[in-house]
Amino acid sequence: MEYQTIDYWDEQIWNQAAPIYRQGFDPDNSKPTTIIRRSLERKLCQLHIASNQSDIIAMALTGKLEGINGLLIDYMAVREDSRGQGIGKMFLDYIIGWSRSALQSTGAVIEIESEDNATNLQRLHFWQQYGFTLTSYVHTYIWVPEKYQALYLIWQPDSQVPQDGEILFEHISHFHNRAYAKK
Repeated sequence: MEYQTIDYWDEQIWNQAAPIYRQGFDPDNSKPTTIIRRSLERKLCQLHIASNQSDIIAMALTGKLEGINGLLIDYMAVREDSRGQGIGKMFLDYIIGWSRSALQSTGAVIEIESEDNATNLQRLHFWQQYGFTLTSYVHTYIWVPEKYQALYLIWQPDSQVPQDGEILFEHISHFHNRAYAKK
């Protein structure tokens, strides 16, 4: 498996990664391409891809959480026909290794939908099996009806990544606000 991380807009790579993004996330609850493009152009996020030969099989969007030296995993998805083979874990290993090296991050954060259904429970299980800890705080955004919870993973004892869900969502919301800002 080959991995690549870019922090600039590449139409060709995005056109290959976008179908995986759309498979994994409801269009009503995911960022539009224009926001992703703008975030990459502003250096607010990174696009990670995993490919088998030249075939992209996983994608992720990440960003640095300012002030806490943490990595936000904004979206991560494995192509449907490639799931259940350990690709997600290997891809996450790569992303975390990249984050530790490139960003000197000390932990990672992700938000997941908190509604109790099979898809969300499967996602929660994946993150917890990897070592992420679920916070109890349930966050409600004003622009989407779903409720979310944060998970965190700390790999350095002196990490500044908070373990309190409400504080984590302050940082996550700040990241989203910067991504959606027109300027």
